[in-house]
Amino acid sequence: MQTIKKLYGGLNITWPRLIIAAAAIGLIVGGIMLIPVSDQSSLKDIGTNFE
Repeated sequence: MQTIKKLYGGLNITWPRLIIAAAAIGLIVGGIMLIPVSDQSSLKDIGTNFE
């Protein structure tokens, strides 16, 4: 068990924390996609393509 904790950093992630983190990351990435400066960058291409 100690080896597994060392490999994964011993993070205590529960389902509510995971859902909150996913929502926060989605909001941050969505906000970055709205910035007009990112229109001609590779960041915008990655955020709008599902390939």
